[in-house]
Amino acid sequence: MRLRNLNLAPRAAFSFASIIILVFVLGVFAVLQMGKLGKL
Repeated sequence: MRLRNLNLAPRAAFSFASIIILVFVLGVFAVLQMGKLGKL
């Protein structure tokens, strides 16, 4: 199933969920890196 074949609502929901997951992963990575800086 291609993203282009979906209607607007499922496509928007999929895009929004992808962005939320990306922000969450980057946030976890940033917190871990800040923890490493504190140990120096």
